[in-house]
Amino acid sequence: MDFRIYRDEAGGWRWLLAEAGTPVLAPRRSFPTEQACRTSVAAVRQQVLIAPAVQMGVAAPGLFAAG
Repeated sequence: MDFRIYRDEAGGWRWLLAEAGTPVLAPRRSFPTEQACRTSVAAVRQQVLIAPAVQMGVAAPGLFAAG
């Protein structure tokens, strides 16, 4: 997995987390600068390290629908 940082069509900065070239996670918002985008990536990386795994049972309809 890797984070990919890129400029969008509107000139903003975005990131996505991809595995084997397939997007896994991406924020809905665009960042005004590359540094703001990289700061967001750093925050996600830090939070993932401390995030617990929670068993959910059966997923609610539409919970994992493409967005």
